Amino acid sequence: MQVSLATKFGIPAGALGGRNTTFYFASKFLRRTFSPSYGGEYGLRDFSTETAIRSVEQSLRRLRTDYLDCLFFHEPRGLADLPAVLETVEAMERLKRDGKVLRFGVSASTDYFLACGGGSMVGDMVQFEVADTSPALVDQVAKGKRTSAFGLLRFLIGHGEGPPRGGRFDYRRVLEWFFGRYPATMPILASNRPEEIARLGRAVRDLPAGLAMGSGCPHQAPTIPFRARRLPSQRNGPDAPLAQSR
Repeated sequence: MQVSLATKFGIPAGALGGRNTTFYFASKFLRRTFSPSYGGEYGLRDFSTETAIRSVEQSLRRLRTDYLDCLFFHEPRGLADLPAVLETVEAMERLKRDGKVLRFGVSASTDYFLACGGGSMVGDMVQFEVADTSPALVDQVAKGKRTSAFGLLRFLIGHGEGPPRGGRFDYRRVLEWFFGRYPATMPILASNRPEEIARLGRAVRDLPAGLAMGSGCPHQAPTIPFRARRLPSQRNGPDAPLAQSR
C-alpha cells in the first residue's frame, strides 16, 4: 500500500477551533447545533507567502516527514482571492525546488475554476468538488495536470439518491460510476471508521482490471456510511445500484 501526504492552507486554523482535537470537534458540534452563524468562520482566507511557508514547516514537523506529496490552496472563494493565490505561486515553486513539496495546486469548487478560468488552475493538480458542471471543467484542465475530486457522496445524495434507512453505499458501483465519468481523476473520500475503510479497500481491489485510476495518483481510501440508489446516467446499466441495504 502506498500512502500520500497532502495538506491544505488558507483558512486560518484559529477560526476553526483549538488545536486540541476533542475540544475542536466538541466546539464544532455545538456551533453547528446552536449558532445561526455557523460557517461564517470559513469566510476567512489567508493565501500569503508567509502563511504557505509556515503551514508547510508546521506540517513537516507534526507529520515527522521531510516532504509533502501535495499542498493545496484551500478553497479560494472567487475572483477576489485569485490575486493572492497567483502571488504565492512562486513560493510554492520554491518549496518544490527545495524538495519540501512534490506537487501543489488548488482545491476548490467547480464553480470557482469555471468562473476564474484557466489562470486559476495553478501548479500541478486541480482538486474540484464534484458538481453537474465538473465534466466541463475537466475538459479545460491542461494536459499533464493531475485532477482529483471530493464531495462525490454528497453529490449523489444531493441528487436524491438517498437509500432506505440503514443502507450503505456499494463502493464498487460508486467507483465504477465515477471512473465512467472521470477516468483520469482520483476520487477522494474519507472516514474515521475502520470497517468503512476496509469496505472501500475491497471495492478498489475488486474493480475491473484496466480501469483508469486517477492519472497514476495513489488512491486515497474513502468511506462515508451513506446510501444511494443510482443516477440516471449510471453507465453500468439502469439496474446497477449505487447502494445496498444491510
